[in-house]
Amino acid sequence: MAFHCDFCKKKYAKSYRDNRKACSVESKKPVFEYKDRIKYYRCPANFVDMSIVHYMTVNKHFRNGIMPFSGTLMEQPNKLIEILELIESLLNEIESEKSRKEDKKWQTTKSKSR
Repeated sequence: MAFHCDFCKKKYAKSYRDNRKACSVESKKPVFEYKDRIKYYRCPANFVDMSIVHYMTVNKHFRNGIMPFSGTLMEQPNKLIEILELIESLLNEIESEKSRKEDKKWQTTKSKSR
C-alpha cells in the first residue's frame, strides 16, 4: 500500500482531509479496513513505521530457522513471535489471493478456448 501524503495535502483542503480521510483527527467510522479484521479510524499513513522493514527481514530469517535472539523458539520474546505470526498470516493470505486469481484467470482462459 502506498501513501501519497504530499499529493493528498496539496489536492484536498484540511477540513476535507480531517472529515473524509481522517488525516489528523479520528473518524467515527473506519476510513480503511482489511478483511474486517484490521480497522483504521485515522488515515493508515499515520501508522506507517519503517520498523516493518526490520520485521520483514527478521521474518525472512525466521522462516529459514534463524532465531532473532539467542536461544530456542520458546526463548524468543512473545511479542516478537506475535508480530512474526501476523506477518506470516498476511503473507499467506496474499499468496492465497494470488493463487485464487491465477486459478480463476486460468479457468476463464480454459473455458474461452473450448
